[in-house]
Formats: sequence, C-alpha cells, structure tokens
Amino acid sequence: MKNQLSKILPAFVALGILSFAAFSLWQSRQTKDKVIMAQPEKLLLTEIWQVKSVDSPTQFTIKKGWFTTRKIRVCGVAVSEQNSKAAINDLNELITESEGEVGVVFLAKDGNQWITEVYANLGKLPEDMIGERLITKGFATLTDEVYSCPNGESLRFAQKSLSK
Repeated sequence: MKNQLSKILPAFVALGILSFAAFSLWQSRQTKDKVIMAQPEKLLLTEIWQVKSVDSPTQFTIKKGWFTTRKIRVCGVAVSEQNSKAAINDLNELITESEGEVGVVFLAKDGNQWITEVYANLGKLPEDMIGERLITKGFATLTDEVYSCPNGESLRFAQKSLSK
C-alpha cells in the first residue's frame, strides 16, 4: 500500500500544481486592474468587461467571467433608425480592434439595464469614448440625459464641433 501511494502521490501533486497554475492564469485574465477616473464631486470606477453582443448602437450585452452578464446603454446619446446599421458596423469594428474589451463606468440602473459610459481601445491613446465616437461619426445626437452623464461636457463639445 505504501509503495502504491509513493507512486501516485507525485502525480497528484503535479496535477494540483498544474490546476493551480491554470486557475491563476484564468483568474488573472478575469480580474484585470481597475482604472479610477477622478471627477470633482466623486470618483468613478472603470471596470474591464468583454462585449458579448452589440444589441443596438447604444445598447450592448457585456460579460465578465463565465457567469456574469449585464445589459448596458450608453449615456446621453441616441441613434436614429437610418444610422443604426452603419453605427453597429462601426462599433463592431471598433470592438474587434479593442480585442473585445471595453471599459465600463456604471452610472445607474434603469430596469434591467445599466446606464453607462463605455470606452474602447483601453490603454491606447486616445481611448475611444463610445458616445463621443457615435456623435463625431455623425451617427448619434444628444439626449436630455447628457446633463447627467459625467462626461456630458465632452459629448456636448463633440456635438458642437460636428455642427461647425
């Protein structure tokens, strides 16, 4: 019995080490560093999520890990039906360029979806603020909600720049 145990114990130890290494690698991919954005009145946390689908030009389904998914909506902008398909194609290209990852600032929950600010191309300069990109490409217009968006001023500036 002791002889058999001494033969299989190293295999179990090696299996345990490999399992731990694989789990650590997977976990490190799921919990990337978080970025803190400073606002005068509060600090907002930007979380890294994977885009599962672009449901409309301003609505996405995002996921973190295997089990956590959320429906989100971009704060302060609306896209007309006529611009919808072109905007979705542009966003799909941007998200592919961003390796499927976006930075998300959760602002408020509205029913079953979250109102958010969304950023692509994280770590590259300049990062792409999705709402601002939709405006500067001519796909989106501002909504009254823009006044409650933390970066609403950037959205309003993008709209002004476009109309000049």
